[in-house]
Amino acid sequence: MVDFNLGVIGFGFIGRALVHGFNSYANIKIYDKYDNNYDSIEDTVKCSDVIFVGVPTPMSDDGSQDLASMDDAVAEVVTYADSRKIIVLRSTIIPGTTRTYAKKYPQHDFVFFPEFLTEKTANLDFINPSRLIFGGEPKITAKIVEVFKTRFKHTQVFETTWEAAELVKYVSNCFSAVKIAFTNEVYDMAAFIGVPYDDIRDMWISNGWVGNMHTDVPGHDGDRGYGGKCLVAGTKLMTSDRELVNIEDIKVGDLVFDGDDFTEVTKVGSRMVNSTVKVVSRGRAIHGSEDHIHMIYRDDRLIEIELKDVTEDDYFYIPVPPKLLTDLEINILNPNNKKKVWHDSYRPTSTFYRLIGLYLAEGCSGIYSKQREIYWSFGPHEEKLADEVCTILKELDLNGYKRFQVTDGTYGVSRCWIVRCRSMWLYEVFSYLSLGNRASNKNVPLLDNRSARSVISGWLEGDGSYFDNTIEGYSDSQSLISSIDTMLLSLGINAVVMKKGKELRVSTRIQVQELAALVNRFEFKNDNYKTDTIYASPTMKELDFGWLTKVNGVKRLPGECVFSIETKSHRYVANNILTHNCFPKDIKAIYNWAESNGLTADMCKMADVINERVRDVEDWNDIKGATSKNNYRKED
Repeated sequence: MVDFNLGVIGFGFIGRALVHGFNSYANIKIYDKYDNNYDSIEDTVKCSDVIFVGVPTPMSDDGSQDLASMDDAVAEVVTYADSRKIIVLRSTIIPGTTRTYAKKYPQHDFVFFPEFLTEKTANLDFINPSRLIFGGEPKITAKIVEVFKTRFKHTQVFETTWEAAELVKYVSNCFSAVKIAFTNEVYDMAAFIGVPYDDIRDMWISNGWVGNMHTDVPGHDGDRGYGGKCLVAGTKLMTSDRELVNIEDIKVGDLVFDGDDFTEVTKVGSRMVNSTVKVVSRGRAIHGSEDHIHMIYRDDRLIEIELKDVTEDDYFYIPVPPKLLTDLEINILNPNNKKKVWHDSYRPTSTFYRLIGLYLAEGCSGIYSKQREIYWSFGPHEEKLADEVCTILKELDLNGYKRFQVTDGTYGVSRCWIVRCRSMWLYEVFSYLSLGNRASNKNVPLLDNRSARSVISGWLEGDGSYFDNTIEGYSDSQSLISSIDTMLLSLGINAVVMKKGKELRVSTRIQVQELAALVNRFEFKNDNYKTDTIYASPTMKELDFGWLTKVNGVKRLPGECVFSIETKSHRYVANNILTHNCFPKDIKAIYNWAESNGLTADMCKMADVINERVRDVEDWNDIKGATSKNNYRKED
């Protein structure tokens, strides 16, 4: 017989497990503010006597707990409640938190009910609990015990204070970390004496009082230690040198952009995972492990959720890049003092940057017959561009040889204007700037706005198109597209990345107008638009210091090697998207709380130290899920 009316707020794995366990024992209402397929908040609150709240409670940058989501959820319950409710908190919260809510909202009753679920087996764990712990006033916890005894008749129940229930949750989590750290040390000892760790483990736990949980090395994820939320190789981060660097090449001590400033990298690592998630917004992607903590914009603020929980209703935050390279000066000494044209020190001009843009679109370079040569190739209708290249070269005291070339190739007759420049100095300058020598490896430094406009104008002049009120630019080089995308963001232009990272598209009227003004052959016509009204983009919202861009794709993909970094600010910008630190924080939260109250938590701290060390073991390099000794180091 169903006698209880229960409400569930937050339908993640904790909420789902509770509904799974009580589905036949109670009337249940479900509210999840990010999923409209369930009940409204008002209906959930008013129709329920007991309301379970399970929402994220991440750690803030200063080490304190971020209770914003919990605050909002509890406030909503209070707002819509038309009678006294029992509010059961299920999120991990530091001791004293439930008492604070009870004092703030004395018109309702509060209970803390810690969860001890493993995400992959949450439903099974919930219906087979080893114990039930309820913290609160005795007369209130007794009511909750009555509810649970209808479902769990033989399970041991503890009724205690709010603080004790809150602390035991952290004790359980942190002891798991301590146990994992200990077993990893035993693994190293076994390896030292030449005995398989599993033999030691089996003999150790056979007495029955140790328990085999958290004794596998590696763990269920194929990795040693605990933690490590990660992104795939090729993810771009901006360093303080104003370079876009792949995450796998980031080192401890590097400074990376975090959306506000440059923050120091204190830890790096890598591992194999069985599955990944790729989330796309306007062509930019965050691709990583399912448990990677990512920052999304919901309800007028940034919150942290696991990558697997991102939906197409969410928004990414794209911050404006920091001030890029200015007053670039190129100093290359003449190697033999025999070259007629050589500029030992050269400060590029806007026309030189436009020459670079034309090279990125239509150029190549190489050493032919011991001569260092640079070529530009334009279509038969683009003689003006060939002439422009010759003019700019002349300003540099260099000669450009222009000719019209007709060839009979594999795909038929080809006609084009060719400009060739033989100059060791210009060749070395292009190499110094890492511009690349063919279409697939082109790139460009991240330049200040004035210089960027000139580069982008030249690039679009050669590889751009303007059709149907949309400007597009293409390159075979994804690295070049990433650099130009970053410079466009610095100019206030938020493009869409297309064709697997090889094309940029701009179609917002104001941004099209600004970009068209840079390209001689693009003529912006307001008459092309049917109305003078400028509508907001349905997938993008502009803020003072960046943009919100709507998620338009979430894919589950096979596993691969992923890379983790930790920064001092606990966040960084990846592929121009703000994301969060990769390493776990539960154990840090409890020893931060302990120290803030004048207590010590040395064992918890030591577990963190051991966890960092076991990822730096030589023999681990040959095992699946390993973290390289060379790239997993804590800051000295």
